[in-house]
Amino acid sequence: MILLDSLYINIGGGKILLDYLVEELESRNLNVFYLFDKRCEGEYLNIPSTRKKFLKANIINRYSFYKKNRFKFKSVLCFGNVPPPIKIGHTSKIFTYFHQPLFIGDGDMNNLLSRIFIYAKTSYINIVKNNTDYWLIQNSRIKSGLVRKYKIPQSSIKIVPFFQPLPLSTKSKIEKSFSYISMAPPHKNHIRLIKAWEFLNEKGIRPTLHLTVPEDCVQIIDLINQAKLKGVRIINHGYINRKEVSDILNSTQYLVFPSLAESFGLPLVEAIEAGCNVIAADLDYTFQVIEPSYTFDPNSSKSIADAVIYSLNNELKPSKAKVKNEINELINLLK
Repeated sequence: MILLDSLYINIGGGKILLDYLVEELESRNLNVFYLFDKRCEGEYLNIPSTRKKFLKANIINRYSFYKKNRFKFKSVLCFGNVPPPIKIGHTSKIFTYFHQPLFIGDGDMNNLLSRIFIYAKTSYINIVKNNTDYWLIQNSRIKSGLVRKYKIPQSSIKIVPFFQPLPLSTKSKIEKSFSYISMAPPHKNHIRLIKAWEFLNEKGIRPTLHLTVPEDCVQIIDLINQAKLKGVRIINHGYINRKEVSDILNSTQYLVFPSLAESFGLPLVEAIEAGCNVIAADLDYTFQVIEPSYTFDPNSSKSIADAVIYSLNNELKPSKAKVKNEINELINLLK
């Protein structure tokens, strides 16, 4: 039996990848047991209760589960960046899918609580890092980070990117429209992006920006509302599903992507699939997965605004994807 441990995964890009992986595993009729985060309870109704368990994500609950079931599984995929809390099954293959760039030091975290959380998490990963046989990652930049931060042998790291194709959309492109598909933790850089749109508005340049910031991100929602009162054209769609992502990307001309840290940057690939020109942060993660149409300094709102102006006034080269979907290879590793 295969164990898919997805504790700590409940929102954002990680959840999108999890849903896709579960869908693919189920379509192949493999014998899989799922350990889901309790915040996902009420989902995955097609999976019988005998093959799934929902747990509150914490070290104690996870340790108890692994101690009770340590010899039950022939292969294990820990999908939430953290290896098992204990050594399990002498003949088991243990994989850890690592997709959080903040845990290798990417991104500039000014928030004290965020820095404390990241320090605690990375310290724990260092403690349990020898409980996994292989680390599965999405690009060579994350591989370098694992080697540098945790002294992981390169032979234990496999690059296996995967992503779900977008649903079909009947939407048509609207000129001078931009989108940024992202939740709103600090490293996603919404504050500088909104400020850039305020700069543009002050110059009489008013392209529309589509955002997907959930309503519980109070600080960013307040900034959006304040900008709109100044006449800035921002449409916030809140938390959206995959079909809505496809509709937004297929109806906007550009993706603007100012994130300070990404393990993969799924919207970069999705935007190209939807025919967008991508203007993105001039950071390594961008060039790992795509050839952007134009870049900017993500630490400067002025640079973001200047890139938007250039994009509106010049014919950009088409953006190109550099990666392919390796979901089949990932699943073959688990068999």
